This record gives sequence, C-alpha cells and structure tokens, in this order.
Amino acid sequence: MPKGPYVFISYSTKDNEFVEKTVKLIRSMNVSFWKAPEDIPSGSSYAQEIVNAIRNCSLFLVLLSDNSQNSMWVEKEIDCALSYERNILPLNIDDTPLRDTFRFYLNNVQMIFYPKDPEKAFSELKAKLSPLSVPETENSVITPSVSANTVNEVPKKAVFTDGDSSDDEPEETSAPPVPKFSRNMKMAGFMDLNRFPTVCQYCGSSPLKMIKKGIFQCIKCGQTDYDDFTSIRNYLDKKGPQQIPVIERELGIPRKIINDFWQRHGN
Repeated sequence: MPKGPYVFISYSTKDNEFVEKTVKLIRSMNVSFWKAPEDIPSGSSYAQEIVNAIRNCSLFLVLLSDNSQNSMWVEKEIDCALSYERNILPLNIDDTPLRDTFRFYLNNVQMIFYPKDPEKAFSELKAKLSPLSVPETENSVITPSVSANTVNEVPKKAVFTDGDSSDDEPEETSAPPVPKFSRNMKMAGFMDLNRFPTVCQYCGSSPLKMIKKGIFQCIKCGQTDYDDFTSIRNYLDKKGPQQIPVIERELGIPRKIINDFWQRHGN
C-alpha cells in the first residue's frame, strides 16, 4: 500500500479499457494510486485489503457506468468510503442515469461527466488530482545501473562456514531474494540516511555480525539481512528500473531514504 497520499480507484472490470486510460493519466501526474487486484498481496484477504486501502486513501475515485452500477463490489466500496468519510470523486464515464442506490450514496456529491466533453472531464480530473502529485524527483525512475564504486557491493548469495574467522569470504552464486526490513534499525553513517539492521527479522534475536559491507548475518539462525541501500540495489537488480513510490511500497523503506539513495547513486 502506498505510504503517502494516494487515490483509491473503484471500478468494474468490464470497463478496463477506460480504467487503463484513467490510470495512464494518474501516472503521468506522479500521483500514487491503489487498484485491485494488482495491489492486493498474494494470499491476503481481498475484502480486508480493500477496506484498509479505502480507510487510508486521500481520494476515492469511482468510475460510474452501467457496469459499475451493476457491480456489488463497487457498491460496497462506496458504502465503505462514506463510512470512513473519504473524499469521493465520481467520474461518470457513460450516459447511464444513477440508479436509486447510487443516487442515495452520491446525493450532493459533485460529479465529472466524461461523455459530454471528454477533454473538459479529464481537465477537471487533473485539477482534483493535482494536490496529490509528488515532485518529479520523488517519483523518478531509479535504474539498477549503479556504479559498484559508489554503492555497497552485494554478493549474489552468501555461503557461510562454521569457522569464527572474520576473514572468511562468502562464495557468490545465484541472486538472493529481497528481504523485508525489521523496524529496529540504526543509521549506517553520519553523511547519509542509510540504515542497517540490529535485530534479525527472521528469529528476532540479536546481535548481527557484518560479513561484508551492507550484508549482515544473524549469529543465532544464520539468516542474511541487508542495509537499506543494499536492499534497494538488490531490488533494482532483480526488477529493473522502478519508480520511487513502487520501491517504497514493495520494500517498506521510507521515501526519504530512497530519495537519498537516488541522489547519491542514481543515473
């Protein structure tokens, strides 16, 4: 789920062509958004994730159509948005009159009508979305082509020995998965915002020992963890160029730290 302000998009899957057009506009404005089913984590409760996303959204955008007014999910989402007193913005994408249920829900809510004047409608939508737009530098695409001299070197996989010698070098094989960070972190240096883990995210024990710059091993369970910058580098190596809000959502690393990484090591 996006950490900062974002738009929740309520729609019928039968209107996917128009939905994608709307999403393209939202992305072009550097506005974060939440949309099912793409933003529902695998294995999560569909209903719970939608409720949480609506509860925390800054703007509830509902695409009204004949299809969406026949959708049980859209009706439930509007009801939820009203219960949490979210700011609701209906975008009427066809000429279907409001049915009684939707007229009841959206009474006195100002709508945008797309069929009458598409250009004017999207202009009005952009005006409503503009307060949620983030600066270009915060939404820049970070590429994985970062110089090894300017960022922590990351091994592809560390194989540890049973010896106590600190000179043991990990053997490099296949690329590791990107772990989630524990909340108990310390700053890695005075000149940047990079943090390193102090508690194992897998077993909860401490301390961790640094086996290589940016890479830490739990003494108890032997699992590997990374500092913020190394985790970002791992993610970019695995996923390719990504926007900052996407990295923030996927890794749970604060945006200010990702911005710091971008300013120091971005291309």
